[in-house]
Amino acid sequence: MFIFDFDGVICDSFETVVAAFQQITGIDPLKEPLRYQIDHLRTLDTFEAFQHLGIKKYQIPMAVLKLRKMMKTKIPFLKPVATIDHVLKTLHERKVKMSIVSTNSEENIKDFLVRNQIDYFDFIYSAGLFNKGKILKRIISGKNQDPKNVFYIGDQTRDIIASRQANVRSIAVTWGYNDETALLKHHPDYLIRTPMELLAIG
Repeated sequence: MFIFDFDGVICDSFETVVAAFQQITGIDPLKEPLRYQIDHLRTLDTFEAFQHLGIKKYQIPMAVLKLRKMMKTKIPFLKPVATIDHVLKTLHERKVKMSIVSTNSEENIKDFLVRNQIDYFDFIYSAGLFNKGKILKRIISGKNQDPKNVFYIGDQTRDIIASRQANVRSIAVTWGYNDETALLKHHPDYLIRTPMELLAIG
């Protein structure tokens, strides 16, 4: 079973998310250009990134809710990561079970999948930023899956941590949020640089 994160893994939304957080936090895009923000944020873990954006720990849940609402209006303009549509279709044809666990809303994700004709997933679960490990455990138990046969595919260091908490194998992708150096510090089971490499695992 492949369980995917959404933003940065399937949906090419990283720059849009960073720009939205700039708006939420009131960062002046002329003082903190988007390109600088992206290059720097990719090296940071989640809490470090929020700290850099001026968001305190207690403000994170509200910031995420605001982000979900903002993303709803941007979904029609976002595109899948290059070649991920072909990979998902191939995995579906191979009858690989696929699901999504993401901090984005179920409504946003479903809208994107349908618009881009890649709705191949058994279910979509909207999780909090820091409870993905518990969610993954619950899913595995509810679906009677052997954790050894489950992979969580994410683009952030916290996705690797969540995989370890749930005793599933982690696949870290380098085309999303965190860069390769940050991901490798957390020792994922697999690190891949293109979506096509998923086909060798699945």
